[in-house]
Amino acid sequence: MKKIIERFVNSLRPALEKSNNYFNKLDEKLKESKKIPPYLRKSKLLAGIFGVCLLVLIVAFSSFSGSVGNIPTYMVKQDNFQVTVTESGEIEAKNSTSISAPRIRGNLKIVYLIPEGTRVQAGDTVARFDPTEALTNLKNAEAQLEIAISDKKKLVAQQKADLAGLQSALKSAELQFELSKLNLEQIKFEAEIKQREEKLNHQKNELALEQAKQNLESKKIVQQSELAKSDVDVQQKKSDLESARRDLNMLTLTAP
Repeated sequence: MKKIIERFVNSLRPALEKSNNYFNKLDEKLKESKKIPPYLRKSKLLAGIFGVCLLVLIVAFSSFSGSVGNIPTYMVKQDNFQVTVTESGEIEAKNSTSISAPRIRGNLKIVYLIPEGTRVQAGDTVARFDPTEALTNLKNAEAQLEIAISDKKKLVAQQKADLAGLQSALKSAELQFELSKLNLEQIKFEAEIKQREEKLNHQKNELALEQAKQNLESKKIVQQSELAKSDVDVQQKKSDLESARRDLNMLTLTAP
């Protein structure tokens, strides 16, 4: 408002200066004129002053209104004052579930990744990794298990053959022992040297029988240990196979 008043006053200055000069000249002319009575000169002077002032006001107002009309205006009204703040950041879900890459041996290479923002259901595939290395490990594990099972079968067959041989040797030792025992009874009335010879032979057969029994029992213990070791090897190979299968299945990540 202060600026508008200043502009209005400044616009009046040229007109006031012109009117002041005009009135000075008019007053000089009236003084020089002796035909006009003083009271008429005074009334004419006042009328002239009034007319000039009116003219100045009209010109000034028109100039001021024109200048004011150039000022941009806006009709104000009561409304909500909105303040918009733009920021950058990340949206975090209230409830979220993390899906991590599988912890398996070897290198992981992503071959499929579901597009970001896709709506999924439980069990839907969200990512897959390259299964080449895992398939190779699976085949190797299957082959190793087959070898371990085959080795166990061979061991069992060999153990049966060994037991059969030891059992046959034990049976033969028992027969020799019984035969020498009979011979010893038959030579009670033979010469003393003959009896001593048969006794020594009988002791020899007795020792052979005991040795055959010990060999058979020792062989059974050894075979049990070998069979247990073979079983552990087979179980280990089965565990490796299950691990390889599990690693292969873990290469496909699904939504929980």
